[in-house]
Amino acid sequence: MSIMHRRFLIIPLALITAAAGCTPDADCTPTRIIRADEPVGIQIQRIDPALRGASFRVLLDFESAADFSFIAIDPPVPPPATAPTLTHTGRGAMPLPMGCRGFSVKLASVPSLNQFPDRWTLVGGYFNSQSAQNVTVSYEAVGIPRLTRTVHLPARHWVAAMLDVSTLADPNNARPPVGVLRFHFDAPLGPDAVYCDDVLLIDNDRTLSDAASNVAVGGISAPHSPATITQASVSGPSTSGIMDAADSLCVKVRGHHLIIDCPGLLHLDLPTAEGNPEGWTVREAGPMRVRLSCDQGPVKFWTIYSDGRAYTDGKFKPLVEMPAQVAGPLMTQQYSPADVEVPPELGRIDRATAGDENNDAYNEQSASYRVLANGPRIQVMLTPRTPCLLFPVIEIAGLPAGKVVGTVEGQLLDNIVRLQNGHVLVQIHSALVRPTTVNIRVQ
Repeated sequence: MSIMHRRFLIIPLALITAAAGCTPDADCTPTRIIRADEPVGIQIQRIDPALRGASFRVLLDFESAADFSFIAIDPPVPPPATAPTLTHTGRGAMPLPMGCRGFSVKLASVPSLNQFPDRWTLVGGYFNSQSAQNVTVSYEAVGIPRLTRTVHLPARHWVAAMLDVSTLADPNNARPPVGVLRFHFDAPLGPDAVYCDDVLLIDNDRTLSDAASNVAVGGISAPHSPATITQASVSGPSTSGIMDAADSLCVKVRGHHLIIDCPGLLHLDLPTAEGNPEGWTVREAGPMRVRLSCDQGPVKFWTIYSDGRAYTDGKFKPLVEMPAQVAGPLMTQQYSPADVEVPPELGRIDRATAGDENNDAYNEQSASYRVLANGPRIQVMLTPRTPCLLFPVIEIAGLPAGKVVGTVEGQLLDNIVRLQNGHVLVQIHSALVRPTTVNIRVQ
């Protein structure tokens, strides 16, 4: 494939399922499977499955000497030769010379890149250093630094050093000329080799959950609208007329930002794990709730419901103001959940889910009761151990595919969601004050 055709390669990543690989800015030792007739773009998808669902464009893959015409080494030295010694993909990578402080990519010289960032949200490249160090990636336009970020390179791992450029695309501002992408090291490079490969643009703008959909896919402090619980019909002696069914959550990823929005109630703009060591990874996203995890932050798990309830590492910490007669019971029932019963001919309770602290079928981490169905129908009896049980959520595994309907005390349930893994979430928008049976079936 010619270099010109290669540079116009934009691949819809959802078409390929990668078996193993690395996430951007994380340690990764890729399994290199190189075929002479396989485009570099296909290899990148296999090595880095974090790119699935996005589009990307390979700017430089260092398979030929022509790529070095877009590179300026600091301090200036003759262009290095492509090296097959250690590559991220293909048969070539760029070795950085000893004494090098970094290099820049002249984006304006890249064919057909007339606007930047245009629709792209991330730009960067993959690095492999024989000793641990940091690399700072920045973007400059008309000589002015616009964005800067530092990425740690562990020894002997390919790491994606990506810069979030999504904030540059402001339709209200005139776009400056296409600038320069720079990579800079803390000190001149020593004898330990450093390689760069696969400089690319990525468009990872995607919606994980749309408010119009009823199918889920998949810093703690964050800004949100000052909100109150809306008027509703909630049964029970102490909560009548307080809380209504909330709107659906909309969950999006753009660049290194995770956006969680529920109109008029809450709006969160969170860092992703790809952009921040203490950022978040989406474990589940749907109209009813989103579940997040964090490897290095002070909170490891965060569950957020569309009505503003939230649970950090199993502790109730709502994101919106709630009346005491709502917040109090929600707090109490988190530590004293209801008893759960399922007729054995229809299924059983599940005491062994990760996040169930007491093995009682109530998962504190996700704030849901967990049961397993034997077939297309199941009954779940919830017996409150508190004066009232507010808005319980039941998560059911084992139901076959199909439309799910449910009733509680003869009333149809209107908040049922099928997760991507096949589980079904059922939320009861009422306060239970006595043993109550919930009937669920697949039509």
